[in-house]
Amino acid sequence: MRSKVITLILYVLSVLLISEWIYPFIFLTDLKNPLFMVIYLALSLAVFFLGWRFYVTIPIHLVSIYLLMGIYFHQGQPLDPKFLSDFIQITGEGLRDLLSFNAYDISIAFITLIFFVAIWLLNYITSFTILKKQRIMSVLALTVAYIAVVNTFTEYAGQMALVRTVIIGFLLLHFALSKRLETPNRLSGLTEKKRPILYHLSIILLISIFLSSALLFPQQKPVFDDPVPYIRETLGMNTTRTVGYSEDDSELGGALKPDHSQVFQVWSEKEHYYRVETKRTYTGRGWATPNRTSLEKFKSGESFPLTLTDDFDTTKQVLDIQFDSANNYLVYPYGTEMFTKEGATFSLSDETEKVTPNAAIRDYSLSAFEPVYDVKRMKEANFNSLSETFLKAYTNLPDELPKRVRDLAAKVTKDADTPYDQAKAIENFLSFTGGFRYSTEDAKATPQNADYVDQFLFETKVGYCDNFSSSMIVMLRSLGIPARFAKGFTSGDKVRSENGKTLFSVKNSNAHSWPEVYFPGTGWVPFEPTATFQNPEEFIDSSTERQVTSDAPSTSEENEAPTQRETAEQRRNAEQGSDTKKPTKSETDSVKKEATHPLLILWIALGASFIIAVLMFLFRKSIRLFWFKRGIQNDKWDFPTSYRKLLRLLKAYHYLREPSETLSSFASRIQIDGFTSLTLAYENWLYGEESTPLPKEDFERIIRVLRSK
Repeated sequence: MRSKVITLILYVLSVLLISEWIYPFIFLTDLKNPLFMVIYLALSLAVFFLGWRFYVTIPIHLVSIYLLMGIYFHQGQPLDPKFLSDFIQITGEGLRDLLSFNAYDISIAFITLIFFVAIWLLNYITSFTILKKQRIMSVLALTVAYIAVVNTFTEYAGQMALVRTVIIGFLLLHFALSKRLETPNRLSGLTEKKRPILYHLSIILLISIFLSSALLFPQQKPVFDDPVPYIRETLGMNTTRTVGYSEDDSELGGALKPDHSQVFQVWSEKEHYYRVETKRTYTGRGWATPNRTSLEKFKSGESFPLTLTDDFDTTKQVLDIQFDSANNYLVYPYGTEMFTKEGATFSLSDETEKVTPNAAIRDYSLSAFEPVYDVKRMKEANFNSLSETFLKAYTNLPDELPKRVRDLAAKVTKDADTPYDQAKAIENFLSFTGGFRYSTEDAKATPQNADYVDQFLFETKVGYCDNFSSSMIVMLRSLGIPARFAKGFTSGDKVRSENGKTLFSVKNSNAHSWPEVYFPGTGWVPFEPTATFQNPEEFIDSSTERQVTSDAPSTSEENEAPTQRETAEQRRNAEQGSDTKKPTKSETDSVKKEATHPLLILWIALGASFIIAVLMFLFRKSIRLFWFKRGIQNDKWDFPTSYRKLLRLLKAYHYLREPSETLSSFASRIQIDGFTSLTLAYENWLYGEESTPLPKEDFERIIRVLRSK
């Protein structure tokens, strides 16, 4: 009886210990409710602690995992027959991405599936070490290491999780040792009636005193420097030279590494550019961050104290934005009217127009009116009404700016009649006619004593959004037209649509910059000079009562896959209701979602790779047979090559050919249906004799024979 009680205590403590694996995963993947995972964990450990056989435990786990996937990724309806096809699709696509080492495309659904399998294996290891070996140190050390890594390299606050783990670990060690020592003569007096209770209570009290003292004592400063920054640099986690949002634009130029990790998701009725901040001072090397800025505070539900456009449409929409981790800045589209987040207070910088919350937040809503950009009004704008102070702030350029930049701006705009026409001429020159190429990998760093814009316009002609937007701003300023540097994110990739709204996934690769040009009577207007990008804002021409759209193609900041680009013709067809454009994978209803941190993907992918490697080793013959059949079914199959592959396949199935044995003798000896005729045809081909074309059925008959082995 006493042994069963200790076993029950060990079971409960094991559930608490392994639960510490679940909470960081829930936080980082934003799956919300951890209760179902904990129930699955408790059930999984229970079947192992009860000692049920594998032919019972395996079906229980498979059914449980399927139900959990339906709960988390099929609107809580795992019994819906439609979910079976979704589950097969999730598994198939995940395995394909994993085997192709395409970690950034692995869906959050497949990562969760692998996590469930990992918990399954971890539960088996835990129960085995506790019940068979009465040891728990390996699982405890692994749990501590897991929480420490997640706490160090992600936004998950794992300090209390480490404390809980240590407490649970001490208790597990104690009770596991007690169970180990309950054999006769191993611990004198432990089998008496009252002493075991006193013994356990004393140990628990001692552990409580030690832990309480450790928590209450003052903390000492570390003796050595924090190694985490060095480790992050070594692991390639320093984002200063990767695609993504960064506050520092003082030194622009140079190649960027790709980063497809998700930053936030947004439910919206249409595509937007999401602003984060603006810069006004061009230094010749980049854009200076102001040293001083005043903040204007406003609360949730109050009017946004920033007006970028003078005129708005009556159309109003509500956007729901959710960051993958707690964030200290907000993104917002043009026309934003109000932010909504219960109990939150926000600050707006007058210099950069950056909005920051009083405390880091992960989700909020905002309402926005559609801004009106009237081409006729912008062409008729009176720039003489602008103050000297305003013009100086937004047309200022370094004295060292090469003269050829100003000359090029004048040349490109020589046929333009208005500032708006000049802006469009420069935009089109950079996007289409100037011979510039978009690339993050081939962009060159700016040499010392060189101008960033000048180098791009005349030397390299290769760059990304910062090069294009900065060049347009500098060229406009050289003509006396006020412009500034805006940065944030593009609209991202479509995930699915529901109730008239679309869920967009915005990644680091969607970080972007663009110029804003000021027109009196209209306000700050976004332009898009970056090659292969398209401005999502709508322009109208009231003189002709028609809508004007940009001709530039649209893409993400990375722009590495030409097949994923949306051409201008496709976009116009889509806007006119054409059905000629086929929906891309990201535009279909899908549960695919990016993982929130590359390190999380790395650890899970490594564990999954080990499991898959074991499965591939166990089923290696069947896998080879499958690929051999696929090769035979290919219209471009080659008979001699297929025959030689068949010989190697037969060897894997232990049909061994003797060193001095001819192919004909080998075929006669093993007596496999179809192999003799294939061998005769191969020998005829080998010695130049004519042979009739062989049907593939001979190969397929051999495959059926091997499959039955």
